[in-house]
Amino acid sequence: MVSFENEVIGMPILTLLMFVMLRWLFWNIVDFQLNKSARKKRKANQSLKEWFLYTRYRKEIPEFLIYLYFIIIAAHSLIFCIVLVALFLKWIVLSLILKEVVVWIARIDILIITILYFAFYGRKNNITYVNVGRWIKKGKKK
Repeated sequence: MVSFENEVIGMPILTLLMFVMLRWLFWNIVDFQLNKSARKKRKANQSLKEWFLYTRYRKEIPEFLIYLYFIIIAAHSLIFCIVLVALFLKWIVLSLILKEVVVWIARIDILIITILYFAFYGRKNNITYVNVGRWIKKGKKK
């Protein structure tokens, strides 16, 4: 019998890790782009949908990163649902394939995290910070 325990535990952890990582990066970009007053005004009365989809900050965050965010959340959620279905229906052939898929998703996630880390890494006076100014211009896009 094939065990799915690692996949059932691993997929939500990977999804949460990527979700938190990308949202942290997005917030640093928004923080860089807008002053404190503008951030507070935009954040006021923000719905859950707007919070999740970043609809109020689409001009500040590059489209590539928004697409990456949606692709990662959709792919992770889809694979997790398939893993749950295979677990409950005890599909052994699918389980072997899904084990490999989960491993590859983990590898891709590590690659994305590494690329984003080195792309936005900054160090000044022995303090590490997110250097979004390297790739993103300050101020609104028109």
